[in-house]
Amino acid sequence: MQKIVNTTALSAAFAAVCFALIRDYGVLATLKRAAIAYFAFYALGAILVMIFRAGIQDEWIREDWAKHQAVSDAELEKRKTEDAARVEEMKRRKAERQKQLVGEDK
Repeated sequence: MQKIVNTTALSAAFAAVCFALIRDYGVLATLKRAAIAYFAFYALGAILVMIFRAGIQDEWIREDWAKHQAVSDAELEKRKTEDAARVEEMKRRKAERQKQLVGEDK
């Protein structure tokens, strides 16, 4: 992005110099026009890049948040499944112990 802004600003300055040479302005007026064109286009380009990055960055944040939520939801489902399996295993073992205790009493 920085390269595009800099190239655009330099192109504007070059166009200002060419225009000033065609119109036969003095050296100081030509340099002044070139400097103004360069700084104006550089500032405009920088502002547009900031706006573009803010929009893109906001979109990236939303995408990252959605990915994070999807991963969190998947981990939560996995944890629920594991917990349910543990509870079933505990119930099965408890039932086996009960059967063993009942079998020992006889």
